[in-house]
Amino acid sequence: MGCMKCGKDITDDNVFCADCLQEMEKYPVKRITTDMEELFADPELQAVYIATNNASPASIAIKALNAGKHVMLEKPMPLSAELGKQIIAARDAAGKQLQMGMVWRQTPEAQVVRKAVEDGKLGEIYQIVMDYRNN
Repeated sequence: MGCMKCGKDITDDNVFCADCLQEMEKYPVKRITTDMEELFADPELQAVYIATNNASPASIAIKALNAGKHVMLEKPMPLSAELGKQIIAARDAAGKQLQMGMVWRQTPEAQVVRKAVEDGKLGEIYQIVMDYRNN
């Protein structure tokens, strides 16, 4: 089995290797739960980050927004346009922030390309294919 953080092989019953456990001790966790409703009911919790399978992020995001939490939603956002509209409606009703996990758009490199397109410096754009690596 592999460490859930770094993937290193582990042979004991832990889900994290010794190195990752030691690193994680620097950032103590106040509470661990498998019940998202418990988290959403916590008045100290201001925001949630949702990174789950493709079938469930919309319903979780809507529950979080209805509970008054800001939401960072990892892509893909919804499985359908209708679900996307429901997420937006929940955001608007809650008056909270909703951010998609498409963070590459915020990088300086992406902003340079965006400005060049907006300024017409690249002519008529039919398609842009780019590769971005964090190395």
